[in-house]
Amino acid sequence: MSIIIQIQRRFGVFKRVIERGLLKRASRGTTFWKSLNLAQRCYAAATLVYFSVLFFDIQGAFFNIVIGVLVTIAILHEFWPRFMVVWNSLPGKALILFIYAVIANFALASASGLVNNVSGVSAASLPYSHNFAIILMLPSWFFITTLLALVLVQLVMPLYLIALLLLKPFGVHGLWHAPDYRFVFTTALVRYVWTILILVKVIEVSMESGVVSFFSDTPSEVVSTSSEVEDKGVNDTQIGNAKKTVRLADAANNLKGLIEAEFEAERRSAAVLKADSKALPETTSPDSTEDEKVVSFDLAAQSAKFRLMQMQLLAEFIFHYEADEFSRCANPEGTRVVELNDYEILTISPLETEDIGYTYTVIPCRSAAIGNGITP
Repeated sequence: MSIIIQIQRRFGVFKRVIERGLLKRASRGTTFWKSLNLAQRCYAAATLVYFSVLFFDIQGAFFNIVIGVLVTIAILHEFWPRFMVVWNSLPGKALILFIYAVIANFALASASGLVNNVSGVSAASLPYSHNFAIILMLPSWFFITTLLALVLVQLVMPLYLIALLLLKPFGVHGLWHAPDYRFVFTTALVRYVWTILILVKVIEVSMESGVVSFFSDTPSEVVSTSSEVEDKGVNDTQIGNAKKTVRLADAANNLKGLIEAEFEAERRSAAVLKADSKALPETTSPDSTEDEKVVSFDLAAQSAKFRLMQMQLLAEFIFHYEADEFSRCANPEGTRVVELNDYEILTISPLETEDIGYTYTVIPCRSAAIGNGITP
């Protein structure tokens, strides 16, 4: 009986020691967590979620979204006050407005080119469609400006880290931070790593969606991509006559399918040779170049589809909103009209065989005053 009582007493002592240790560590953890600001907590939470996903091998886009939201909140919480400080100063406001003016100029020029590619006339003749094209170009310019900002951060952040290390022996632990800001260098290093990951993800998403592309996005250029894989047996005779009028999305998808089928056949033949000879080392990957070509053309096809969607939306807007059903100039039946000047009109007629669904023709104006002898 006494042995049981002694065991119970020792177990009670051990339990109290464990509880005190846990309470002390929990108290330290709570104190540490409370000493962090919102941005540091978001960085810490994103890092914990990231390593938890890696450790438990969790699949799914939900946790990637959570990590992205946490890092975005942290970056905005840190940089927005500094942006407002720059904006409230006269030189800073001039610099920001200059950057906006440069971006707006490029956006206007790209929107004008889109209108010209669709209608075949100057965007000055279609002002409302030009404005709508700018709206269509907003996703692309949003990603472009985001990429430029992230790249600028990657260039500046290493200099900031080096400056922190050089100033630390002199008692300077942080620049542009409040006196009670803790873990300046560690936070800057974590921020730098997360901005790199965000930059890579933004590039990946923008290229997979076709919003931003470094590849061709016109029918002739997409078809000409086949020249890169002619050594693999894919040529113009397989995809048809390249001089024909082809649909942008169909050309991209058909050529992509032919390339993938050809590469798959080569992989199978390589596997058979490897099984017969048993001489190829395991580390070789003879089809890595082919995979890269398939991926690059897949990205080009996505960009072509996104470009085609923009052109189709713009063509619908021009036909239904910019063009007039009635005009002082005579126009063929079933067409809509945009008056370019006193002597020329742009006629728009639906045509399903076209990529964008409409055909555009500039004809002379035949009105009650001029051009009576001209038949449209």
